Amino acid sequence: MSRIETVLAQLKEKKEKGLILYLTANYPNERLFTETILRVAEWGCDGLEIGVPFSDPIADGPVIQEAMDCSLQQGTTVRKVLHAIASVREKVPVPIIVMTYLNPILRFGLEQFAKEAFSCGVDGVLITDLPADEADGWIATARAYRLDTIFLLSPTSTDERIKMVAKRSTGFIYCVSVRGVTGVRETLPEDLPDLIRRIHNQTSQSIFVGFGISRPDQVRSVVALSGTDGVVVGSAFIRLLKELRGGPTHLVWDKLEKFVRGLKEAARGSGGAHEKG
Repeated sequence: MSRIETVLAQLKEKKEKGLILYLTANYPNERLFTETILRVAEWGCDGLEIGVPFSDPIADGPVIQEAMDCSLQQGTTVRKVLHAIASVREKVPVPIIVMTYLNPILRFGLEQFAKEAFSCGVDGVLITDLPADEADGWIATARAYRLDTIFLLSPTSTDERIKMVAKRSTGFIYCVSVRGVTGVRETLPEDLPDLIRRIHNQTSQSIFVGFGISRPDQVRSVVALSGTDGVVVGSAFIRLLKELRGGPTHLVWDKLEKFVRGLKEAARGSGGAHEKG
């Protein structure tokens, strides 16, 4: 059983839904990035999604784009991201998922990336712009190095694509809640319950919902939907992390801790996990 599967089983046993936090690698800088990983694991998140900085992040909104640009200006590379993960792996019990775009991985080499990711303690990989039906080579390589392959489904996904993605995803399915890029939104789309229902009807895979989720009340709304196993929160957390670049650091850490614990409490109080199958 993979680390992701183990955590999901533990959440189900505790009748909780999960919280995955997204971090842009080496943002605001390498030291604060690794410190953030250690802190959020203590604050109660159930998994980490580490974004590899890329010059053309077409799936990401302005907050994460800015964070990626800042990280790239500091010389962040794929190998540096993996080494940063390796430096904290033994101290972090939760799963670590790398979120990336295909181009950096192709330049690195699919097999070399999978080999080094596994050796550095990565549990799963989400390649945002790699469609599941074009991923045969990557899936075979990832399986060889025991990496979970996580794919996206969105409001425009057909039932046929849902079936195909469900067969090729391991760990969980990432459900994109909105039509568009990552970013904070005031309201969640009205058709989200129907999207989750359609996915849930086609698979026993766990479903995590991301894009646009930024507040505890939104977390509560999402995890209350039948078929949902948890949420991914990114832009709202990155926006708070930006404050570490200036101002009293201890006050920012306090604010970040309150934010993360509030999100997790919202997931924890969802009233019980649903049954899959």
